[in-house]
Amino acid sequence: MKSFRLLFLMMLGLVVPGQALADANLERCASNDVSDIDKTIAACTAVISSGKATGSDLAAAYNHRAGARASKNDLPGAIADLSELIKLEPNLPTAFLARGDVYYSQKNFPNAIKDYAEGVRLKPNWPVALKYLGDAYDENGEPAKAIATYKRALKFDPKYADVHFDLGIVFRKQGDFKRSMASFDKAIKLVPDHAGAYNGRCIARAQSGNPRKALADCEKALDLNSRVSAYWEARAYVRLKLGDLRLAVEDYSKAIVVDSKNANAWFGRGAVKHKAGDKPGGDADIATATKLNPEVAKVMAKLGVVQ
Repeated sequence: MKSFRLLFLMMLGLVVPGQALADANLERCASNDVSDIDKTIAACTAVISSGKATGSDLAAAYNHRAGARASKNDLPGAIADLSELIKLEPNLPTAFLARGDVYYSQKNFPNAIKDYAEGVRLKPNWPVALKYLGDAYDENGEPAKAIATYKRALKFDPKYADVHFDLGIVFRKQGDFKRSMASFDKAIKLVPDHAGAYNGRCIARAQSGNPRKALADCEKALDLNSRVSAYWEARAYVRLKLGDLRLAVEDYSKAIVVDSKNANAWFGRGAVKHKAGDKPGGDADIATATKLNPEVAKVMAKLGVVQ
């Protein structure tokens, strides 16, 4: 799943009029001070409850409170505020993208699709909205729609590296490794330090039977950013493909250190331990993986990693 993106006041373009800043609550609500989110929420609530705020002031208050609530993981509250914002600003595409993002973070992809699609309807030539819609189609298991939407985004911005990267992911999941690697190549050409694209190309190369070249890509991804659990997991997978079980266990272990909730890494390490003859250790790791994600065995089987 792609990272959670929130679009609030900065992208919405809502401006608090200068004279309104005399209101301390409105000023605190609209500030970028994140040191005390509860104070922000309280100030925005005071503005909304006063009955005095109208127009852009009221819209800004709902917008800022939505952002503050989302930062505290109060996603239902953020959705409620963004829904009020949409009532006030029904033609604001970024408001729909913001609410779509909250739905996306909840893995409520059908509702995310509806909101992103409305954002696209309101602003058809906006590559960001098309990218987000493509992301939601991908997560919702609709690869054909995801690919078509990403291609629309590239018509408006052919140099959108992250969309080439996203296409690479979808093509790889479909088993179309040639187009997958070509998409990752484009992303890297546009952004030479695109760690995700190197990692994606690593996995595609490993799956297509070229683990040696894959290893170089995985190492480049880790050189660029060693704080991503999935990158360690990918190199572990390549080590496994190369038959180096000791190094595979080491990399899966590093992936777990970076993110102890990475079910794929726990399962992968368990599978490698089984291959190395450590059945109790393998069973324990796979049990942990299954607790974190009951579907993990199916996910890893698609990569050829089995118990």
